[in-house]
Amino acid sequence: MARIKRHSFRLDFRIAFDNLKPYLQPYFPEWSQTLVIAEGSFTEGVYIFKATLQDAWRQIAIPSYSNLDEVAAAIVQAFDFDPEHLYRFIHKDRLGRTLEFNHPVVEIPPDTCDFRLGDLSLEVGSHLQFIFDLLQEWEFNLYVEKIEPANAKMKKPKILESHGEPPAQYGEEAEAWE
Repeated sequence: MARIKRHSFRLDFRIAFDNLKPYLQPYFPEWSQTLVIAEGSFTEGVYIFKATLQDAWRQIAIPSYSNLDEVAAAIVQAFDFDPEHLYRFIHKDRLGRTLEFNHPVVEIPPDTCDFRLGDLSLEVGSHLQFIFDLLQEWEFNLYVEKIEPANAKMKKPKILESHGEPPAQYGEEAEAWE
């Protein structure tokens, strides 16, 4: 299985943009001589998310060094779901591009194990969509409520607050059958 490295996706976009720059420049004279897109850098800290699923929500603290697989595991665990399903994250970045990060088994890059939270240039108010179980398509919404300073003692995600009962993952018939 071929993997795309974390920064090659950004590099491909930069190359495409640099090729278009001479054609766009005459239409945007206020850009003066050049147009530069700032590179996103890693943001270190602890992200405080409000994760919602229907009427239930959880407030979860996740260190910035956690990759998106670890984020997925934290969300699934917080809502007491069976973790053995494929998933994807959808994020609209600061340039307006919609990025999808897929479970590694899906083999459609970019893949969730290649990106950490701090790589995504998230800010307070940013939104991530988490689609869990690609057959049932449980849609979780993640909102960044705060970004706290890095905490060396915090090695894994932590549930800070819970509200409401999550829906039954497999429906009432499946639970009655068990």
